[in-house]
Amino acid sequence: MILISLILSGARTSLAATLIFFLFLYFYRISKPIGVLVLLFIIASYQVILLFLSDVIVALNLETYARLESLQDMSGRAVSFQFAWDQIKENIWIGGGIGFSEELFVQNSEMLSQMGHQGGSHNTFLSIWLDTGIIGLIFFWLAWLINFWKASLNSILAYPILLAITFSAFFESWLVSSLNAYTIILIIILSLLTNPNFNQQ
Repeated sequence: MILISLILSGARTSLAATLIFFLFLYFYRISKPIGVLVLLFIIASYQVILLFLSDVIVALNLETYARLESLQDMSGRAVSFQFAWDQIKENIWIGGGIGFSEELFVQNSEMLSQMGHQGGSHNTFLSIWLDTGIIGLIFFWLAWLINFWKASLNSILAYPILLAITFSAFFESWLVSSLNAYTIILIIILSLLTNPNFNQQ
């Protein structure tokens, strides 16, 4: 039911994140070094994957489902990414304060709408950078990686979850919204994975 709901939702980011989780879970079960090598290979061949992605989607007759016409600009995300980056360059180190990114996109919503974008930054890391500067982003990444490293000592699920969520957070800004259900579920998952007793049982 979860898989059917995910497919019917048409959420491309969620579907891709789920596939990433299962792909890396498979390789990490075989061997952690193999999982790392696969990750490095995918990062190195990122441009090639993007180049042939459209052809693969057309060959599978999934262009309507994948909304191929909006894939190049990522449904307006390219506009938001560029706008966020232009603002970041004005204050790289400290940022504008908590809630700055949300306020910034609301104030410029009319201009961004004319350029084909709706909503906020659609990127957790750009939102954090806008709000807290590169210093805040570095501290966030350190906390993020340390927690998943602790979880990886107990469970092979940790790194596949990290990669899937990092991908999702790159296209959505849900991780900066502390009271949304996804962030709460992530904290619960991390709490369970870092508990040796839970994983042993």
